[in-house]
Amino acid sequence: MMNIAVTKFTFKEKERVNMPDYIVMYGVQWCPDCSRARRVLKRYGIEYKEIDIDRESGAEAKMRSLNGGSGKVPTLIIGEETLIEPSDHDLTSALRRQGLIVEPEEQSNPTMLDRIISVIRN
Repeated sequence: MMNIAVTKFTFKEKERVNMPDYIVMYGVQWCPDCSRARRVLKRYGIEYKEIDIDRESGAEAKMRSLNGGSGKVPTLIIGEETLIEPSDHDLTSALRRQGLIVEPEEQSNPTMLDRIISVIRN
C-alpha cells in the first residue's frame, strides 16, 4: 500500500486557494456514491464545499448547468474539472492531476523491505 501525502495547492505564486471554494461537491445525504466520495476526500484531509441538491433551492439546476445536464450525483467540480459519479480511482486521479495529493518523496526510493521482497520474487 502506497502512502499519500496532502499538499497545499496554489493557483499563483502568492495567491492561496480557498479549498472549500476550489472543490465543490453536489450531492445528497442518502446517496452511497456521495458517501464514498466524502470518504475519499476525508481520507486525504481535503476540504471541500458540499451542496445538497435536495435541500438548497436552485442547486440541482446549477449542478446540471455545470455538468452538461446530468442529474447524477455526486458531481464534483475540482478547479476547472468536472467529475460525474466518479469512482474512487477517478476522484483520486483528479486530485493528483490538480496537485492536491502527491506521492511522498521517500516513496521514490525503495525501502529495505521493498528491496528484500524484490530479491525474493526474482
